Amino acid sequence: MCAQAKAPTHSVCLNHPDRGATTRCTTCFKPICGECVVRSHGEDFCSEQCKTNYEATRPGVEEFQEREARRRSARRRRRLLLLVILVVGGYFAYRYLKANPDTMQELKQKAEEVKQKADQLTK
Repeated sequence: MCAQAKAPTHSVCLNHPDRGATTRCTTCFKPICGECVVRSHGEDFCSEQCKTNYEATRPGVEEFQEREARRRSARRRRRLLLLVILVVGGYFAYRYLKANPDTMQELKQKAEEVKQKADQLTK
C-alpha cells in the first residue's frame, strides 16, 4: 500500500492527541504519529500486538491472495476464449449468409412466423 493511501487526512495520533497522524496502522488502521510507529516488513504498526497479528496471519493472507489471482486469471482466459469463439462464429455465419441470401430470407420468414404465433398465444 502506498504511503499516500495510508496517510490520514486531518487526523491526530491516538496516543498523542496534540500531534498530527502521519500514517495508519496496517492491521487496525488507527492513525499514528511518527514516534508511535513500529515498522516491520515495510509496514507501519501502532503496537507490537498489531505487528505480531500481522506476522501470524500474513502467510494465510498471501496464500489466499495468490489463489484469488489465479482464479481471476482463469476467469479472464475463459472470457477471452468465449469472445474469440463468438467472433469467429459470427464471422462464419456472416460469410455463410452473405453467400446464401435465400437462407437469410427463410430465417426472417421463420422468425416472423414465430413472432406471430407468440403474439396470438399472449392474446
